[in-house]
Amino acid sequence: MKKMLSRGERLLIKSPQALARNVAKLANPVPKKRLIRNTEVSTVEKAYSFTLPPPKNMKVLVLDSVFSKLDEIMALVDQPSNVFVFTDETVYGIYGARFEQLLRSNGYIVNTIILPDGEESKSIANYVYLVDRVMRRNVDEKSLFVSLGGGVVCNVCGFIASTIYRGMSLMHIPTTLMSQCDAAISHKQGINSHMGKNMIGSYFAPNLIVVDPTLLSSMPSRRISDGLAEVIKHGLGQDARYADMLSSYSGSMESTDFLRTVIRKNIELKQALLATDPFERHEGMVLHIILWCRLKDYAWLPFLDWLERPAYLLGIRSARVKGTKQEITLNA
Repeated sequence: MKKMLSRGERLLIKSPQALARNVAKLANPVPKKRLIRNTEVSTVEKAYSFTLPPPKNMKVLVLDSVFSKLDEIMALVDQPSNVFVFTDETVYGIYGARFEQLLRSNGYIVNTIILPDGEESKSIANYVYLVDRVMRRNVDEKSLFVSLGGGVVCNVCGFIASTIYRGMSLMHIPTTLMSQCDAAISHKQGINSHMGKNMIGSYFAPNLIVVDPTLLSSMPSRRISDGLAEVIKHGLGQDARYADMLSSYSGSMESTDFLRTVIRKNIELKQALLATDPFERHEGMVLHIILWCRLKDYAWLPFLDWLERPAYLLGIRSARVKGTKQEITLNA
């Protein structure tokens, strides 16, 4: 992104949407059209246009006590031949074993795959290993893949589901605030490469996402703060009134009622963003920069004491500083 906007062009940036459009133009310049001679076009004997299946409807449910409503939830997806449950070591000890037993008691054939905690599970080597395990456990076109865990589990399970048989039935049951507000509420699935995070992936929408705020009761405070960083991002980047509400909140950050409120609002903001920019090439691409430009107005947010400078917000600041130097973001 070497080209800079002129001073006149910078004066036209009056909104986050306008900023997004300008940055998108720099990041993805429109190539010059190549003239095609008539002799080349005339060699085409016949052109065909295919209408492909419409986008999948991604349904998100917010409810309490997900395990007590398992029958109703499973009725919302096609009857599976078997169920592959992906979880991690921590979540399996808290919820996974119980979830597995409930599925078995309801007559489902269950294959549970427990991932090591952490980003290491998103490696290419682990993806190959997990696919081999799945293929050896009688997977077929009618299998259902369920992720029960945080963002790592959602990403790994979702990417595997998107690649086996070119797409399997997929359900997310996120258990962290970050995943309930962002990672699971998405059609982005991916793993890491040695070149960077989430550089190998696909756009593959889950059939169903079940968000249960009461599952957060087992989370340590530090993990709640990680999720609040995502909440702040969407509040500052998309909805000023929501940001004002967050800044004026003085109650407990671990209150189930408070978390339920922010989860619902964040899902609504994600819904709006995906409707206008599903591949994050415009508003979504510069959302991080936009929010840091506005974060100076909310420096007294009570969340900042909880955040303890997570790398997430430091990355946002780095993006803003770099953008300012290249004269494509506003000075804060």
